[in-house]
Amino acid sequence: MAFDFQLYCVSIDKTLYDAIEVINADLSRCAIVVGPRNNVVGVISEGDVMRFLLEGISLQAPLSRLVDPSFISLSNRDLDQAFILIKRLGISLIPIVDTNGCLTDIISLADVLESMQLRSE
Repeated sequence: MAFDFQLYCVSIDKTLYDAIEVINADLSRCAIVVGPRNNVVGVISEGDVMRFLLEGISLQAPLSRLVDPSFISLSNRDLDQAFILIKRLGISLIPIVDTNGCLTDIISLADVLESMQLRSE
């Protein structure tokens, strides 16, 4: 699947405000935070944003101080495994990374639902 990384990604050198703009621009409810070589650093969700704001963290706070480096990813486009993770963890986007941790693709909840619909037809 070809996709525009910009729709889902925000650079680690950006701010919380920038992450909110990415989250707000699509229906995935999260943004993938990437480093300078397109390596995935973490994921920021709507829930994370709400917690940060309730804690009084500034919209201008750098993502490098906020992003949690532990995140769920897959090494290939396994929609069955993605379905299990999405259902169990309540997430809506799963980055697919190569052996260097670089983003190669993204599986969204919409991708999983579309796959399930095609199978049922």
